[in-house]
Amino acid sequence: MVFHLSAHAAQRVVERSRLTPEETVRLLNLDPRVFIGHQQEDNRVHLCLYSLQDARFYVAVGNARDGAIATVLTLAQFQWSHSRVPDDKLWRARRYVISDEGPERPLQVSAKVIRSDGRFKMMLLGKLDGFTIRKGVDALIEHPEFLDQVHELCKEKGVDFERVAMLVVRERSDDVGVLLPIELPGNKMLHQTRWTEP
Repeated sequence: MVFHLSAHAAQRVVERSRLTPEETVRLLNLDPRVFIGHQQEDNRVHLCLYSLQDARFYVAVGNARDGAIATVLTLAQFQWSHSRVPDDKLWRARRYVISDEGPERPLQVSAKVIRSDGRFKMMLLGKLDGFTIRKGVDALIEHPEFLDQVHELCKEKGVDFERVAMLVVRERSDDVGVLLPIELPGNKMLHQTRWTEP
């Protein structure tokens, strides 16, 4: 299915964003697409888009049968008239655009560390080069050098890796940040400590 804009949708794109209609069509047809709803009775679909130029999300409303997009709404407009868009859908829409357009940047790595009193503390560990979060958490964790380098960052900061409950990895492209939480359930400390949020 190839999506295309109706004249009305193209007008709304120009009014509501800095995207061109042509750029919007390209975003609509990125693979994979981020669908956030499908109404079976009238074949209506909702697709989430992210505009780097605006640093904003949009929702295209179209027909799954012929690919015609009837209108393009801001995220606020869509959520006011329909329902809240899950965070994971927004993250995916933004990640796909950055993956398609943006250069890779160093990853900023922070750790959620369990203190001796059982509370959490967020600590910035540092930056890593040569990795990307654009292929998802599994690909990053399975990279043969990623956790080794995280261990080194922990040593440099005096952090016991066994006390790290979660890593938060941030990759920037232009003014857009992509966050990826990585839980570390294998750490022994997580099974010995009763967590209490501060």
